[in-house]
Amino acid sequence: KDMITMCIKDFLRNTTKNQINDDGTNNDYRMLYQKEFFMQVLNSVYTRSMSIRKFLHTHTADEETTDNSSQISTINNNNTRDLPLSAKFLLIAIYLATQNPIKYDRMLYDKQSQGKKSRRAKIMHKRTQLESSKIEYLPLSSNKPILLNRLLAIYCSLQGDTIPLTTQIYTQLSLLTSMRLIEFVGSSNETGIFNLNEPKYRCTSSSDYIRRLAASIDFKIDDLILV
Repeated sequence: KDMITMCIKDFLRNTTKNQINDDGTNNDYRMLYQKEFFMQVLNSVYTRSMSIRKFLHTHTADEETTDNSSQISTINNNNTRDLPLSAKFLLIAIYLATQNPIKYDRMLYDKQSQGKKSRRAKIMHKRTQLESSKIEYLPLSSNKPILLNRLLAIYCSLQGDTIPLTTQIYTQLSLLTSMRLIEFVGSSNETGIFNLNEPKYRCTSSSDYIRRLAASIDFKIDDLILV
């Protein structure tokens, strides 16, 4: 229903421009069937990233047509508003998992183990220790696969107790995978066979993109990165 409304309103908006060809046919109607425009409409309807009025104000059907690879690149690198809020937190969670070793997860994400010191104070203290240590601390490689159980644990900590974990989280994982922001790598053994009982994901997004994504929801990601 929303997609039909968008298309009709865009058609009516364009017909007011009186852009009629020499043969008397209106070219605006054919513009509605451009692949790029429908990709934008479907994406906006699915993610509810903006209202119909705002979409029609910021998107036009007569934009320059680009190929599919260019469209995917634009989504991945520039537009962070196309993702649902839960997908944004998932992407932040997998990025944090690649930046901090698993042994610090309890200190970073377990709110019940704060003790007398606040969690922020503990993080700052550990960060100072690592910076002053003679042993150089290096974050994990962004290409290192992350177990799904660890990813979901970090995600739940970031979201808080007010938002329950549902099966919709797997839909968001599929969305991020289809947009090439993360990659499903499974958990292969010596035979090269994926173990679906213990899936793993790899973050393929750039650090700059993750930081822009975090800034778009006012999430202070640097507070949860040790070094």
